[in-house]
Amino acid sequence: AARHLTAVPESQGFQFIYVPCRHRMTIKAMRQILRTLRIDNSRILDVHFPDRQVAALLIHNDYAPLLMEILEKEGIKVKKEFDPLDPSILWDKKLADLSDEERFEKVQELHHNNLLKALQFIRAPVKFAIARNFYKNSWITAEELTLNLPTYKTNDD
Repeated sequence: AARHLTAVPESQGFQFIYVPCRHRMTIKAMRQILRTLRIDNSRILDVHFPDRQVAALLIHNDYAPLLMEILEKEGIKVKKEFDPLDPSILWDKKLADLSDEERFEKVQELHHNNLLKALQFIRAPVKFAIARNFYKNSWITAEELTLNLPTYKTNDD
């Protein structure tokens, strides 16, 4: 109860941690690997694969230091330099003829779709905070934010 009466911490928010993976795998397989590494899967809010041999783990900012410590102890180097908006991650040969601007737009579209898909599967109270964070980072639109926030009925309804 006291938590509701305290100031919002500066670390409030969410981030993606990008880790290497050797081959394509299911999200279930990735979560099993994380469990084997003694990483609390309930703290990993979303897993997706933005590029070949890269897994994106969505976590709360407060969990980042502990996750980094576990990964480091296991010899897993976080891909700090990975950019999900880098057009070089487009490997589809059908997209090879696109201009640089079109490639950038396509990679933005793919990133955006990954974020919207994540919001579909994240449970309710956390989903609202994540949607607000995505909006704050300009990753989703105001309309998409509204669609992902709770709707309250008023007495007038």
